[in-house]
Amino acid sequence: MLSSEWIDIALGVVVVWFLLALAVSAMNEAVIRLLAMRSKQLWLALNQLLDTPEHQRDPKWPTLRTAFATAFSLWKYQGRPEDPKDTTTQTSRLYGTSAIQALENTAKPDRKTRIHNIPSSVFVTALLELGLRNTTGRTLLGRYLASLPDGDAHWQPLKELWKELDGTVGMAEVADAIEALPEDDQDRVRHKARLRALAAAAKETTSGREALRAYIEQLPADTAGREELQQKWATAVDDEGRRALTEHIAKLPSDLAYREELIALNAASVDTAGNTIRRYIDGLPDAAPLKRQLATIWAQASENITSFRHDVEGWFDGQMARVSAMYRAQIRWITVIVAILVVLATWTYGLRVESLTLVSDLQRDQNLRQAYAALASDISAADQAQLEKDGCGTEDDATKDEVLCLARGIGKADGLDIAVTKRIGPGERPWDAVDDTGDFFAVVAGLVITIVALSFGASFWWNVLRRLTGLRQGGKSAPSQ
Repeated sequence: MLSSEWIDIALGVVVVWFLLALAVSAMNEAVIRLLAMRSKQLWLALNQLLDTPEHQRDPKWPTLRTAFATAFSLWKYQGRPEDPKDTTTQTSRLYGTSAIQALENTAKPDRKTRIHNIPSSVFVTALLELGLRNTTGRTLLGRYLASLPDGDAHWQPLKELWKELDGTVGMAEVADAIEALPEDDQDRVRHKARLRALAAAAKETTSGREALRAYIEQLPADTAGREELQQKWATAVDDEGRRALTEHIAKLPSDLAYREELIALNAASVDTAGNTIRRYIDGLPDAAPLKRQLATIWAQASENITSFRHDVEGWFDGQMARVSAMYRAQIRWITVIVAILVVLATWTYGLRVESLTLVSDLQRDQNLRQAYAALASDISAADQAQLEKDGCGTEDDATKDEVLCLARGIGKADGLDIAVTKRIGPGERPWDAVDDTGDFFAVVAGLVITIVALSFGASFWWNVLRRLTGLRQGGKSAPSQ
């Protein structure tokens, strides 16, 4: 059984380590938030899953990275999306979905996202939102533009603009360009009417049925059978109504200019969700790791959307667990650097932060031991239920909740001044006591021990502190977190 003297010494050392670790956590959190490290890690991982093959990750660094480059590569990453309308990559398309945008809290529209956590259910909802989007209208509009003569002074700028779709421009700009086309002859009037109707259908990407409605509404008012088409569409809300609409479109005259487009849009409006998702998976870049994963999961789910959603959620949770492990490994290097700065600064100031000297002082000075033991009891007496409510005891390093809720315990302490009392007198410097090489290496060893201890995090030493306090009080340990 450990004597109370050694328990008090251990409490004194752990109190110092806990307070320093709390300061490191606060500074670490400030650095992480300033540099948006969590957000960068998330979007780097998503970019690697959706767009970049495994062997081409982060081309700015060589394949055999040094430890330093691995630890700080996140600082250089600039791939976080900022414009929800940008559709140049699969990652930016994912960011633009309503499911992901619901998580966004960035006030400035031109600021890169700071979303750092995407629940698996939200990720799958965003994927399904992308997969179930109707692209038939855009396909038909692109096909029609390609059929127009090249080199025409009016059509050519519109064709060039179309090439930039999903890049620097969107459908709104294309629709505006169509409206600006002149109507100086009958052919241009006819082409403009077709383009206007197709552009309306292309805007409606969330529903094939709505795309068909938009197309019919934009047909010229004098189009034969337009009103009847609108009536058939309005009643196509069940299998019988959809069948009637399909039969009506099929019976349209074969020489009607709009017939083929109506057939294609109507087919998309009644297409199954399973076929749409399969086409979305097939349309992903071949090099994207996500395509292979989704294709496998889709096949294993027997093309059942419910099973597919459940399996993708499980797979995404596994991927995020791997990303979290990588993130913690990288952030630990920042924690160590901050710990070094904090330890050196406080030691230079004259506080008792060098572990070997601290143990020696506690052994020799009973009053010092008792003061630190009393401080430990005060800190660990924080209300347990409130601490758990605030999120203490989590495994995440340097989280906001950790800093806030652990600081709550310090606020209840009465003898905190002992922790900030200088060990040296006025005008003295800590290195003045280093007389020979042996003392120098002892001081270095004590500082290194403190730095290593701080790398474990404030939560770890908080739990150790509570257990030691319980042991000192006669074996009645405080409830473990």
